[in-house]
Amino acid sequence: RQAADLASSSAGTEVQADALSLLGHLEGFFQEDAEKAYEYHHQAYQIYRMLYQNGQLDKWKMYDFLNLDALPTYQKLVEMDSKRRRQRKIMKKYQALSVQFAETLTELASDAQIRLQNSELDRRLTNAELSNKEQELSEKSTEIQKKNSELRQKSAELQHKNLNETPLAAGKTSAKRQPQRKRTGSPGSVR
Repeated sequence: RQAADLASSSAGTEVQADALSLLGHLEGFFQEDAEKAYEYHHQAYQIYRMLYQNGQLDKWKMYDFLNLDALPTYQKLVEMDSKRRRQRKIMKKYQALSVQFAETLTELASDAQIRLQNSELDRRLTNAELSNKEQELSEKSTEIQKKNSELRQKSAELQHKNLNETPLAAGKTSAKRQPQRKRTGSPGSVR
């Protein structure tokens, strides 16, 4: 009863599709009414498909509807021994719908495969980019080491040059004689 109320009240939404799916399952498994099960599952499928194509439904929800609800209900109804003509007609319709279900499952699987391949490509690109960055960092590190080596060499040259110039400068100042003071008194005397 609640599922029927939800199915009629919320048009074109996931809630409506869920309710229709539940009604189809109940009609197929418990009432063994293939016609009503077909109608409910067909309506639910159309809504789920529309929502999925618009990106409003997760692919796993669609997968669960098909794989855990609609197809098992169809298979249960097929296993029933029904010789009534009306039942055979609806089962042919249900069979055509189950083919659509299978195609959608295949599409979902290929979509998942494409996403997996894209994910793998993204991972490879990321690894390639990381490898390139590592190469660039290695080159920069080598350049920095060369610059540090050059700077150390220049520093050593400057120190060597300063050491060589300092004694000469000291020698020039010592070469000039400073006037000496006159000493008065003996070195040991105190004034």
